[in-house]
Amino acid sequence: MIKTNKQIVLTVTLGILVSFIFTGNLLSLVIANESQRGFDNPPVAPGVAGIEISSTIENYVLRGAGYFLNGYADTLLFLNTVELAKLEGLQYDSLTKIIGDAAADMENAYTTYAALVQEAAQTPYNPDVIRQLEILDYKGFMEKNNLNPVIFKKVEGYLSKGNVRGVYYYLYTAVESILPVQYRVKAAVEAGKFPAVADLWLLGQTYSETLLFGQYVAQIFYEIK
Repeated sequence: MIKTNKQIVLTVTLGILVSFIFTGNLLSLVIANESQRGFDNPPVAPGVAGIEISSTIENYVLRGAGYFLNGYADTLLFLNTVELAKLEGLQYDSLTKIIGDAAADMENAYTTYAALVQEAAQTPYNPDVIRQLEILDYKGFMEKNNLNPVIFKKVEGYLSKGNVRGVYYYLYTAVESILPVQYRVKAAVEAGKFPAVADLWLLGQTYSETLLFGQYVAQIFYEIK
């Protein structure tokens, strides 16, 4: 029964990853989708042809979401394997690869979100979209969609002030906070030790909160379309 359950989890995880690979636009349905609409034409040097509005910002949003979600999927697979350790024993070689892959994806997410923060800092806002964010009925939106009030208040704190750049910085710092925890877990597993339970809890909490934060941002931008 345990083996069967583990195979189901692995199958579902792989299915999610395949969906991410073949439906690229689906990635940002989860994390900050359409937030690039908050920006206007980026500055263009004299004599340089213009580019599509916020196309670079959108690319960073998409890539950052992809890396984050892949890292989260590997972390969930790691946690699933650890969860069953007392019944099946730990295969440290396998665990090292899984958490190593998760850390590599989050390193890429960190680099991507750093570039996103930098790009957004030099790109002017779209005043029409910012105005829509400022006048949105956030309380009504939260109640209508039955959202987590603690996490939604964080999102509201940024978007009700038109601070889309702050949203990107939040994602950047969230990923930054995940990396050292993953490194600690990876180091423990590489040494043949069971990772600190507090670190496993912290990974699960930070990933889930960040995912919800990004999802709520996406929901709001879909609302103001």
